[in-house]
Amino acid sequence: MKKVLLALVATLGLTFNMSAQNPGEDNGFGLKLHVAIPGGEYGNNGKTSNSLYTTENEYSGLLFGIDLDNRWYVWHNDMFGVAVNAHWMDFSFGTGEIETTSKSKVSIGSLSAKESYSTDVTNMEVGLLGVGPMFTFYLGHDMAVDGYYNIVPTAMLMIEENQKDDEDDYFFWGAGLTHNVGAAFRWKFLQTGLEYRLGNMDLEEDDEDIEYEASANSLRVFFGFKF
Repeated sequence: MKKVLLALVATLGLTFNMSAQNPGEDNGFGLKLHVAIPGGEYGNNGKTSNSLYTTENEYSGLLFGIDLDNRWYVWHNDMFGVAVNAHWMDFSFGTGEIETTSKSKVSIGSLSAKESYSTDVTNMEVGLLGVGPMFTFYLGHDMAVDGYYNIVPTAMLMIEENQKDDEDDYFFWGAGLTHNVGAAFRWKFLQTGLEYRLGNMDLEEDDEDIEYEASANSLRVFFGFKF
């Protein structure tokens, strides 16, 4: 009986050890916490012109959020793996300012009329049910590097302060497709990396009947877990 138990323990130990080193057992669930650095034209129409003025908008602020995903490897060997990456959900929230600068096209000598003002904004993003490929390079028993691309249906809500009426802010909302390109370094169940999200949203404000195309570009720095 003792020999049987020892053989069973040895077999289980060997099986666990092989499983931990086998890239084929790398399927799993991921959770990331991210800080996003939006591009300068994030959430607004960037630059507009008419016959008299050129108006430039620039966003400043950070977004904080969470991402959930899964991976299923369809091919692997001891060094490389190719997986389907399902991007279930991401949520981002942040506040910032839009700096608007209007410059007259009519100049007298080296002088021109120029006006600047800031507007407080709150931004939210939700991405759902994205998908794309993932490529993994295994550095050793406990380490790996992942590279991935996802196309993600994404919705954006931007609440812009109404400087004339504090109780009646502007609500811009819209949706579109974003493209997420990223790389992560993994050690055991921990992961950290960078991701760039790019895309445009068609935003509208129903009360004021305003529509425009807005940038959703941002650079994300993340830390998380892979189970």
